[in-house]
Amino acid sequence: MPLCPAFCVKLNTVGHFPKAKVLWLGCSAVPQSLATLAGQLRVQALSAGIAMPEQVYRPHLSLYRKCPMPLSPSLPRVPFELGIRAFHLYESESGDQGVRYLIRRTWPLLD
Repeated sequence: MPLCPAFCVKLNTVGHFPKAKVLWLGCSAVPQSLATLAGQLRVQALSAGIAMPEQVYRPHLSLYRKCPMPLSPSLPRVPFELGIRAFHLYESESGDQGVRYLIRRTWPLLD
């Protein structure tokens, strides 16, 4: 698996995916290391025969599933940074208690 340096993501925007009904936090500027990692993963997926949608890459942190509408744009926003030192492959598993996200594999990033 290709490697990239560890990086920080500054979460400073709020958004809503209306079709999926997901409220999320995102970043107005994608760090170059994250864009590189996303590009490497896309190449790996395509080479494995996995169809990838042609859409703008929008890194985000999902906050609320089944959110019927976006929050008011007048809400105060406090940006914060996350230090990213690894990335994970998750499997979502639906059950009686809701959805669980199970880590299936972890790749450390370079320090």
